[in-house]
Amino acid sequence: MTLFPALRPLAARRADCLLEADRLRHAAAPLRRQAEQARRLRALLPALEAALAPLPADERPRRWLAVLTASTAHTLGPAADVPRARLAAREAGLRAEAEWIGTYFENMSENSVPF
Repeated sequence: MTLFPALRPLAARRADCLLEADRLRHAAAPLRRQAEQARRLRALLPALEAALAPLPADERPRRWLAVLTASTAHTLGPAADVPRARLAAREAGLRAEAEWIGTYFENMSENSVPF
């Protein structure tokens, strides 16, 4: 018996690991963008405080809300920009690759001379 049939589960596991890594990377992408946008907004706070200082005290909260809402909407953009179609295509490609590798090793083990 050769070693090649034992490699088929490893190839499938490799595809599963690559798929999970893609899913985690895509899940983390919005969080990285939000963290970067939060850093940008924090950098704007001193300038906003200086610009709002001359306003009367009762007007400040409304201006804060208006400015932050506008800058957040401009900075964040659409929240649902996760490329689901690309992820599904990647998943299908990895599954096909695992199937091809498994078939290749099966055919190779059938046609090879045992050691």
